[in-house]
Amino acid sequence: YSTARFVVEGEWWLKGDVGDTLSLVPLSPKIRRLSVQGVTWPLDRVEVEQGSSLTLSNRFEAELVRLEVGAGLV
Repeated sequence: YSTARFVVEGEWWLKGDVGDTLSLVPLSPKIRRLSVQGVTWPLDRVEVEQGSSLTLSNRFEAELVRLEVGAGLV
């Protein structure tokens, strides 16, 4: 099954199983200071533009993934 969530500025924890797919789709023209930890391809305070594939098809490496959004809507 799939779950969709809207994430705004702040720190968030997402629960899943190791190996689950995680895709983050920018809904704002630009996401600023995006960090993702606990995944195969972590990100640290990156800027992501709408339409970018940088945040698609990542994988949970732990049951909890930390997501931080500095500005924008994911």
